[in-house]
Amino acid sequence: MHADHVGLEEDLALSGELYERLGRPDRLRPSALEAKLLARGCRGRRNSRGFYVYGENPRGTENPLVSELSASPRPMALGEALRAMVAAVAEEARCAVDEGVAPAAEIDRAFGLGAGWTRGPLSWAKELGLA
Repeated sequence: MHADHVGLEEDLALSGELYERLGRPDRLRPSALEAKLLARGCRGRRNSRGFYVYGENPRGTENPLVSELSASPRPMALGEALRAMVAAVAEEARCAVDEGVAPAAEIDRAFGLGAGWTRGPLSWAKELGLA
């Protein structure tokens, strides 16, 4: 998870800054779960505990605190989680297009160049039937 790699403090601070500067839109509200993990001392890869646990654990081992602190009543299946994440990113991309930040094709291309995505969020959402 991205937050584990950059550090939970940094990720939460950046999320909070964006939330404030963009007028506190509900869709960009900083993660309550991330704040709870930080309060429990989870800092990401920096101390081997974030959304995942590192060290001698198998890759992708979820931190047990995530389930304990999560507001979600049940874990999502991988496909469901993927669709939810693509839908959220695609919604932000649509907002950027609507606000005139860039045309859809350029936003999709930027995800390939900047984030290494094989297709952009708008193309991916369309392919998944989320458009």
